[in-house]
Amino acid sequence: MESYRIKESDVCLEIALIDLDRLHIHEEVIPEVVDQLAESIVKDKVLRNPVMVDKNSLVVLDGMHRVAALRKIGCRRMPVCLVDYNNPTIGLFEWYRTLKGDRVEQRVTESARTLGLKLKKSKYDEGMKALEAGLADALLIMRDSCVQVMNGGQDVKSAFAVVKKLENQLITSGLNVGYETASDAEKQLKTGKVDMVFAIPPIKKSDVLKQGIRDEPFPHKVTRHTVPARPLELDVPFDMLKDDKLTTAEVNRKFLDMLNSRSVRRVPAGSVIEGRRYDEEVFLFNEH
Repeated sequence: MESYRIKESDVCLEIALIDLDRLHIHEEVIPEVVDQLAESIVKDKVLRNPVMVDKNSLVVLDGMHRVAALRKIGCRRMPVCLVDYNNPTIGLFEWYRTLKGDRVEQRVTESARTLGLKLKKSKYDEGMKALEAGLADALLIMRDSCVQVMNGGQDVKSAFAVVKKLENQLITSGLNVGYETASDAEKQLKTGKVDMVFAIPPIKKSDVLKQGIRDEPFPHKVTRHTVPARPLELDVPFDMLKDDKLTTAEVNRKFLDMLNSRSVRRVPAGSVIEGRRYDEEVFLFNEH
């Protein structure tokens, strides 16, 4: 496959157009977000940024909603940034849930019982070890105690099915559910900004690939990937993505010619671009 390459000391970024039906998503999407994104793409007539994809399996690491939006509006292909997922500089972390509201502990207990889940009180260290060993499906962390959510210590897929059910039940009960990194969630708990942290099981890259390839995605907002660099502002014309008169290989050559005609600006990690802070280095494609 022909691609536009950006070689860094830590990672190689390969940009190309790929048929949508070859891509696999590893997380579920939110239909309302997909609808809004699809409308925006049609209105703007461009897709600004590529999605991050493992080059060996074609599992999408970041950008599930963009993939779903393009499928919804009948596109045949999309721009991707291919990376080697086995590269140790590409990190995989989890999104913890934060819970806030009245009578949180009581409502969580009631929700778990409604779902037939077993709860076990434990110390923090004991609970984290159980979560990491697959002996608990989730860990509910309060300022002075912890509770393990038990469901027989099954595989990671079944554990996340429990996470999804419990999360949905908590939202239905009226609790405010947020998503934070593990460290930020526990900081918010210590400072009283939230009332409880809902810790989810750790995930391996092999889990992401397995579920993605099987097209059996995890629930929304489970994985958080970090990369050392990413390309932005490709502004791929909508017509390129829908063209059914040319093959994807032919359209891809036009796409690469377009990229080669542009200048690329290297932006350091920590920069704010269009209101968002990027912890990784960014390569911006600018028009001549």
